[in-house]
Amino acid sequence: AHRARLLRDVRDAGPKGGRSWIVEWRERPGVLGWCGVFPLEQTGEIEIGYRYVSSAWGQGVATEAAWPVLTFGFAVMDLQRIVAVTHPANHASQRVLAKIGLRRCGNGFHYGHDLPFFAIDRPVTRPSHWPSTNTLPW
Repeated sequence: AHRARLLRDVRDAGPKGGRSWIVEWRERPGVLGWCGVFPLEQTGEIEIGYRYVSSAWGQGVATEAAWPVLTFGFAVMDLQRIVAVTHPANHASQRVLAKIGLRRCGNGFHYGHDLPFFAIDRPVTRPSHWPSTNTLPW
């Protein structure tokens, strides 16, 4: 019941024009959080975002979940660019973004704050370290 409610909440609360997925452990039950792509407020751009329980921090969960979501944005949504913003003190999240290829492009005023702004342009060819689209869950 709890999982069903959480799935419904993520589906219904997500911003319009985006897509998000629940992230769970592979080998055992337990919802860790969510990862998705959705419109960045008042920009016309699509951002990748995620939120996880603190017990998942530092275990590679965010990076592992972000790869297929980034690939979904480029391969399925046919996006030309994906952006992200983080809290200035969230260095772990900034490292995740760097690992999946986003580069810092200064700061931007989003969600009522001056935040570090990251972006990645659609690659001309799929980088070899990206997951293959035929192994992704859609």
